[in-house]
Amino acid sequence: MLNAYGHGASQVKPKAQREDMLKPTIAALAVAAIAMPATAINKCVDSAGKITFSDTPCPTSDKSTNIKIRPSTGNAAPANAQPASTDRPLTAGERLVEEARQLDRSKKRSEVEASIAKLDRDYENLAASMQADLDALKAKKSRAKNNLAGATWEQSISTEMQAITTSYDNRMKTNREQANRLREQLK
Repeated sequence: MLNAYGHGASQVKPKAQREDMLKPTIAALAVAAIAMPATAINKCVDSAGKITFSDTPCPTSDKSTNIKIRPSTGNAAPANAQPASTDRPLTAGERLVEEARQLDRSKKRSEVEASIAKLDRDYENLAASMQADLDALKAKKSRAKNNLAGATWEQSISTEMQAITTSYDNRMKTNREQANRLREQLK
């Protein structure tokens, strides 16, 4: 049977049959994309120290390094990851940067240790001050008369001693928490 243009009528295949025919083609393209060979780039350094990159081999007079370029695997190292160790010694600039980092870490550690030492001294001072305040109140309490007025005064001194103990305990607890947080930073 001829169509309007004088050609034989083509048969339109159902959608499912067309999709079945495409599956092997898509699979073959996916395999080809995954199995792409690594590409080589040549790094050439001429006698003047000028560096050029090329996909063709370097002239024989230039020092060459072959760099292999592989397709991305999606497994890139994190941005803050340490670079892999190299066989080459560090340059003077790299050594200076590393020394500066070490000095900075050392300085921060010293500052944290000094803060801990200050907090420890403050804790001891708080404990001594609390004991001195309590001793003064105990001395007052011992002078209370053995009568109703003395008993009332003694009760108010006991209440004051409890308030002082609570106040110092809270301040000492805060001090210990700060010191412990700083000690965690040193680990």
